[in-house]
Amino acid sequence: MSNLRSEISYKLCTGTLYRLFNIPNQCRKVQSLLLICDCRYVDRLTASLRKMTNDSDKMTSLSRLMSTRHSEAVDEQRRLEPQLDLLRQRTKELQKQVFVSSDCFHCSHHHHQYF
Repeated sequence: MSNLRSEISYKLCTGTLYRLFNIPNQCRKVQSLLLICDCRYVDRLTASLRKMTNDSDKMTSLSRLMSTRHSEAVDEQRRLEPQLDLLRQRTKELQKQVFVSSDCFHCSHHHHQYF
């Protein structure tokens, strides 16, 4: 009977140890628990988490800033669009005037050569 008990205890112990140390996820949990006992590890982990939090805050702030700048640029584009249309129209008018003047110049220039 005591032989049977010790065999059952042995199997229970080996089964428990196998589950704790051979399954990667469980292994990580045990390692994490052991590392928490090391104060330097806790300090490094705290510093790392603090840095991640600061980086996250910076990225959030930069994202808000970029969103604001984008909105301002879109507003400025809307505000300047009518002026751009006016410039395009005026440029076309000036090009037509230059073309007409150029034609007149060529006509009068050729005309003078013949006379």
